[in-house]
Amino acid sequence: MTSSTIASESVRHAIGMLLAACALVAGCYCSGTRAAELETTDVEYAVTLPDDIDTVQASLTSALEGRNYMIIGVLNVQSALKNQGIDAHPLRLVEFIDLPQAYKVTRSNEGFEMFAPFRAVLSAHDKATRVFVLRPRFIEATLKPSGLSAEASTTLEKLDASLRDVMTSVANGGF
Repeated sequence: MTSSTIASESVRHAIGMLLAACALVAGCYCSGTRAAELETTDVEYAVTLPDDIDTVQASLTSALEGRNYMIIGVLNVQSALKNQGIDAHPLRLVEFIDLPQAYKVTRSNEGFEMFAPFRAVLSAHDKATRVFVLRPRFIEATLKPSGLSAEASTTLEKLDASLRDVMTSVANGGF
């Protein structure tokens, strides 16, 4: 690869990043959605948005798919309970996975399958929707005592950073 090819690739990458940032800012501005704060604990990433559950689910799904996660399924808990005669607030579970990355962890410790696929919980109350996910770093800490390869630990750290990015995108009202 020549230096001009490398420079050209760098410029293309920088322009792509700039366009993505502009789209994110424009999306937030046009939708009227203000950025929410990402809440981070050792166990979860969470954000509460002043949007309905459908809007938050669409934002989450788009952000996940944009980072190569496959949506496994969505369970509308409220509807399922209503079918059994139980009234419940709007509540959904979104299951998702990055299958190649997950398999790197499973090869090291099959106990990972207890946590896979990942799940996001969307819960709507008082004209706001809270979305939260279990952090892969918590999964790493849970599995480490029973054995976890260096590759599996690194993969879980990368997945943790990826989910932080997903949740930050959702917090900013982006897709």
